[in-house]
Amino acid sequence: MLASISHDMRTSLNSIIGYSKIIKENRLSYTEQNSYISRVLDASENLNHLIENILDATKISIGELDIIIDSFWLGEVIMKSINSTIHLAHKKGLVIKNDFDFFPFPLYGDKDRILEI
Repeated sequence: MLASISHDMRTSLNSIIGYSKIIKENRLSYTEQNSYISRVLDASENLNHLIENILDATKISIGELDIIIDSFWLGEVIMKSINSTIHLAHKKGLVIKNDFDFFPFPLYGDKDRILEI
């Protein structure tokens, strides 16, 4: 469990650091800068969720974990997941292409737990 968590934490931190360096070291258009800032925020939110999950593990062991059921858009969750790792792929010369249809209706469940998966 700790190896998986530390990998996920490093992925988010590397995204935050990488995009922050790009913003600092390059002259970017307003649109490019906003795109990178959005990715930094997404990676920060992912890291925050991961830390919350570590705390949730404690709640599971004492039987006090809450599941939050709400409506969410699956496409939004998938794009957050892709954006949190795309910088690392580009750094290694990889291109990520996605070709999926978004669900035309919201789903109900715990979107944070889905994002963790």
